[in-house]
Amino acid sequence: MRLNYLAVATTGIVLFLIGGVWYMLFSRQWSAATGIAASQVGPGKNAYVYVVALAAALLAAYALARIIAWRAHPSAGDGAMIGILLGVLIFAPLTLMDYGFERRPLALFLVNAGYVVVALTAGGAILGAWRPRR
Repeated sequence: MRLNYLAVATTGIVLFLIGGVWYMLFSRQWSAATGIAASQVGPGKNAYVYVVALAAALLAAYALARIIAWRAHPSAGDGAMIGILLGVLIFAPLTLMDYGFERRPLALFLVNAGYVVVALTAGGAILGAWRPRR
C-alpha cells in the first residue's frame, strides 16, 4: 500500500483549517457548552493547543490515508464515504458514550462530532481523489 505523502500532509492541513473554520462558526455554542470563552483559546492565546491540533490532524490524515489505501482504486466518493462511515459509525457513537458518562452537554457533542464527520469526509475525498505517485 503506497501513500502519497504530499496528499497526506495537505489533508492534515485541510483538517486543521476545517477545525478553525468550524469552531469559529460554532464558537458561541462551544463556549456555552464548555464554559470557556472563545477569546481564551483564540489565535495567539496558547500556541501549544494549535501545535497539538495540527499534529493530531496530520496523524488523522495519515490513518485515513492508510484505510483508504486498502481500496483497490479509490475515488473521491469512496474516500468521502469512508470518512463519513468512520465519523458517524465509529467516532460519534464512542464519543457519545463518553459524553453520556461524563454528563457533558449534547450541544458540545454535536459541535465536536460534527467537526470530525465533516473533516473526515472532506479528508477522505481529498485522499481518495489524489493518487499515489508511481
